[in-house]
Amino acid sequence: MSLQKTSYYFTDIDPDYSIKGSRDPLGFQVIWQHQAKKLIPFLSTVSGSLRDFQVLSLAHHLYGDLNAGFMPFFIRFEQLIAYARFTKGEKDFNGTRKVAAIINSEPRTLTLSTAKRDQILTNQRAYGIWGKYNRPYTEMGILKKPDFKMIYSSKIDNLTNYSSFIQLINKLKEKESLRIPRHDIEILFELFEFTELEIEFYEQNLLLVHDPYRFQNQLFHFLQKNDFTGFSYQLLHTIKSYFSYDPTLTAVIDEIETTEKILCPLNRIFKYLQTKPIWTEAMIEADSYINQCKLKNDFAFQLTSEHNKTKNHLSLLFQKTNWEIAIELVDRNNKVTKEREGAGWMSWRGNLIEVHHAEGRNFIPTFDPTLDFDNDYFFNTYISLFHQIQRSK
Repeated sequence: MSLQKTSYYFTDIDPDYSIKGSRDPLGFQVIWQHQAKKLIPFLSTVSGSLRDFQVLSLAHHLYGDLNAGFMPFFIRFEQLIAYARFTKGEKDFNGTRKVAAIINSEPRTLTLSTAKRDQILTNQRAYGIWGKYNRPYTEMGILKKPDFKMIYSSKIDNLTNYSSFIQLINKLKEKESLRIPRHDIEILFELFEFTELEIEFYEQNLLLVHDPYRFQNQLFHFLQKNDFTGFSYQLLHTIKSYFSYDPTLTAVIDEIETTEKILCPLNRIFKYLQTKPIWTEAMIEADSYINQCKLKNDFAFQLTSEHNKTKNHLSLLFQKTNWEIAIELVDRNNKVTKEREGAGWMSWRGNLIEVHHAEGRNFIPTFDPTLDFDNDYFFNTYISLFHQIQRSK
């Protein structure tokens, strides 16, 4: 089986938590994520760290029953864990820069608190582990799994420095702000070793789900036999071939591919329009790049949702003139930004388009709408978790 290499990145801000206009000027995110959830129902683009799922589980187990005091505790706990992670050698987690700056200044003590000056991110609750992981964690019902308490009770009870660890956690629960000797964070290192029970638990509850979400389970079995590192059309085609006996699943894969081959070219055209301050109708009609992006297809989505109606409408744009496409995208952007109580990035009048906002502009002359894509439909998150779990066995 062929190996498809794809690079992918996790952003600092979870788009599921806070949609920013600069990230989604055409309102396409809600469309592709709605489609993605038919296959991968619970994960998001930024919930791809097994360690972060572990941190959230540890915090819930250690704090016990949830109440108003959990969030302040979790913010302090995340800070403590971050200092330990960095000291142990992890360099890619929420708040790495601030943690590195503090650790590298060689302080004898570390301050843990909810005060803004001590938070490891500008808004730790929103942009840290809680903001990125609480939704998928809750929707998957991790805390309600019958073996959750047993797994983490066993892990904590078997810590070499159990007494010192529990004393530290009790202080974390009781005090709004505390300073700890820097060397104390070493007693947390043992937490980071995944037990066999933990790995089995996450395989069963992150990678596998109960019906009616059987498609994700089939993706798990597919990855056990096929080596892919991220989303690509080749991945989709291989999945279709592998499950050719299952027309329901292959139909979902067809929908994902068609959705991206509609959204991506239109998104690229919009970003391309941002590269110049002024466009005339003549310039746009004669533009070879816009022509290059126009990918016609005969696929029609069933009119079972507003998202499908929108995709059918957007697909028909490729049959229109370059100018008509540009005007439609400008109008859509104005509608989307108005709903967000913002101003449109472009405006048009007569045969002239004026660009007011260039953030996110992009022009890749080699763009091929049959191969290139912008969105990963949560495949990258899922595949990343799959490989992390397999490596930890």
